[in-house]
Amino acid sequence: MKFIVKEERREIKQPTVQKVLDLIATRLQSDCYYNGLIVDGHPIDGDYATYISTHLDDIHELELVTQTLEQMLYNNLVMARDYLERAMENLPLLADHFYAGPKVPDWQGFSNFVQGMEWIGKLVETIRENKRIYGKHADQFLDLYGNLRNQLKVLEDAVAVKDTVTIPDTILYELQPQLLELKNAIGSILVRKGKINDTE
Repeated sequence: MKFIVKEERREIKQPTVQKVLDLIATRLQSDCYYNGLIVDGHPIDGDYATYISTHLDDIHELELVTQTLEQMLYNNLVMARDYLERAMENLPLLADHFYAGPKVPDWQGFSNFVQGMEWIGKLVETIRENKRIYGKHADQFLDLYGNLRNQLKVLEDAVAVKDTVTIPDTILYELQPQLLELKNAIGSILVRKGKINDTE
């Protein structure tokens, strides 16, 4: 099996699943982050460990695609901005459903929103730990998320008692404006880094 990372190519003789996974893990420890896996010219989606375990004997060439911390943060900021845009489109309808009496799909939609915000929370922590990359441009983003987290706590308390008035009120009048500010702060970070031309 040929194993490729950037310009490095090597032959793995008698590959085992553990040997291949260990080699990938070693490459990802040196300030590189996982960005994808290409097997015999085809990108692999999902859990690469499962794929390798299932298809080891069929793999002739395996390319590990890596990215720097800055690239990884940039890609995640773009995804966060896009997620917030979609969430803001869906939240007014979700709030209306809660006013009318939420049904199972509404609770599922709300749960999906909370999971998305948890993912953004993890991104915020990574940016906080690596603030040197964005410097003062990250401060506004971090402050806005701090305010948003307070409102998420109010929402969490309302969900605990199934308060179907406070939940949509908080979504519409507290969260929605803060999500817009957070999305715009992400756009500002991306523009200042000169990565995209965002007109927001």
